Parts: sequence; C-alpha cells; structure tokens
Amino acid sequence: MYLYHGTIQSFADCIVSGGFKLGEGVYWLGSGIYFFANGHKAHNWTKPKSTKYSEEGVVVRIEINDEATEKYLLDLNQRSNISDLLNRFDFYLERTSLKINAQSILFLRLLRDIKPFEENRLPTEDEYRTANRALGQIIDIILNTYEMDYKNTKIIKKSFVNPSPKQRTACFYSAEEIYCIRDVPFCNKCSKVIWDRTERTT
Repeated sequence: MYLYHGTIQSFADCIVSGGFKLGEGVYWLGSGIYFFANGHKAHNWTKPKSTKYSEEGVVVRIEINDEATEKYLLDLNQRSNISDLLNRFDFYLERTSLKINAQSILFLRLLRDIKPFEENRLPTEDEYRTANRALGQIIDIILNTYEMDYKNTKIIKKSFVNPSPKQRTACFYSAEEIYCIRDVPFCNKCSKVIWDRTERTT
C-alpha cells in the first residue's frame, strides 16, 4: 500500500536519510505521523508549510506492507470501531473530572449521526474543523487509558467528509482517507520511503 506525506524539501531530505520523527501537536487522529491515501491531497497539504518556511513543497511516498497494515490498523470508517471508541469515552467521562467542551460535544453528535443543531443547517467549516480536532484528543485519551486493549493499534484510518459543497477546496474535507501512524519506529521499520523528486507542488 502506498501512502503520501506532504512536507518541504529540507524535511523530506531528513526523512529519506534518517526516517520520520514525531512532531508536536495533536491533530484529527491523535498523535502520530500523517499520510494521505491520495498523492494530490498530500500536494495540497504542502502549500501552508511551503509558505511558512519559504521552501518548495514536496511529497514523500512510503510503501507499507499489507501484512503490517492488516494486523495493526484501526479503521474508524467502520461504525463498530467508532461506537466502541465513543462508548469507552463515555465510560471514561463518567469516572473522571474531565470537562468536555462544546466543540467536543458537537463532534460526538456528528459521529453518532445526531443532528448537531436545532436549526436545519450543516455545520460551518470552522465548526466542522474544530469539532474534528476533538477526535484526536479522544483517541489519545482512550488508547492511552485502555493501552492493553489497543496494544496492536499502530495505524488509524478515517475518511473526513466535506460538510458542504462550497468548502470542497479545503484540503481534507472531501471524503479523503487519512492515515495516522502512531508508532514512529514501526513506521520507519515497516515502510519503505520512496521519494520521487518529480512529485512536487505546482
């Protein structure tokens, strides 16, 4: 299976020579290294990095063996896996003093297919973006709290769907599959980095 990681020239050189390193921050699927299943989406993701660092954006492609993917993948596109995650989070909230914010509640309602607003409208892009970020926090909490139950989870996959037609230019809101590899040594061991210097942003 091929996966694509959007970055900049200097970072790509470091990845090719020394492997991936875990960055800071918690994103849509929790802590880890992020990949797109689609190379064009990875190209789009290089654009903000390219602007920030004033460097050319490039795409690093990895090939990860199917056996590792099948053994260690948690597919959050499957309703049973999402339900299990949310049920565990409900159980966790009942037994801790963690305060859940409005954005997290919105996200949980979206995941459970409950209408998140009283009025008949879809969430705005900002609401949808903020709500989706809550998933990463939930994943980290549950996988760390129930570590033994998720000991084989090294890769997480989920499709993020565009909430409205006019927002389809956003780089990860068009039913695009995103993969998060949580275990960096596993990522470097089980994947083969293939960097084609022609795979650049335009």
